Amino acid sequence: TAEVDMAEARELRRRSVAELGWSTPPSFTVLVVAACAEALAALPALNVSVVDQMMVTRDAVNVGVAVALDEGLIVPVVRAADRLTLASLASELAGAVARAREGRLRETDLGDRSIVVSNLGMFGIDAFSAIIDPPDPMILSVGRVADRCVAVDGKVEVRPTTILTLSVDHRALDGAPAASFLDRVRNLLERPSALVAAGAA
Repeated sequence: TAEVDMAEARELRRRSVAELGWSTPPSFTVLVVAACAEALAALPALNVSVVDQMMVTRDAVNVGVAVALDEGLIVPVVRAADRLTLASLASELAGAVARAREGRLRETDLGDRSIVVSNLGMFGIDAFSAIIDPPDPMILSVGRVADRCVAVDGKVEVRPTTILTLSVDHRALDGAPAASFLDRVRNLLERPSALVAAGAA
C-alpha cells in the first residue's frame, strides 16, 4: 500500500485543457493506467504470469481496467498501453469502457492482462484490497483522490492524495520486485509530466 501525492496530477488535468488543447482532461484512472504501463515497460521482468502451472513472460504490456456492470464485473484491456500517447490511451480506454457498458465488446477488448486496475474512488472509497483473478499476476486498487494532511518538508500541509494497494500472485512475483513496481508507479503519478511524453515513439 502506498499513499500518492496527486497535486501535480491534478494540475496536469487542468493543463491538459488549458494549455495542451484537450477537450476533456484525462481521468485519474487514465493516469494510473499510464503509470502502470510505463512502470511495467521499465521493469519487463515483472511482465509475467502463471498459466497452467507454467511461468509465462509477456511481450506486450496489456492493462485491464475493471468495469462494474449490473450483471457483474468485466475487465476490458488496453493493449500495448505503454506504446500509446496519453491522449491515445485515454481514447482507447474510454472506447473500451463504453463498449463494455453497452454490451458490445470486441474480441480485441479482451485477452491476456499484465495488470488490472480497479478504481473505487468514485464511490468514496479510501482504500481496499482487490482480489486477483488468475492468471492475472497483479491487480492495483485505487482509492479516491481526497485532501489529506501530510508532512511536506517538515510541515503539515493539506494535499490531494490517493491510496494505492497492490495485490500480487506470489507464484509469479515476490514482494520486493512488486514493491519496486508500486514505488515506480507512485513516482510517475507524483511527477506525471513524463506520462505526457511517453508513448510518442
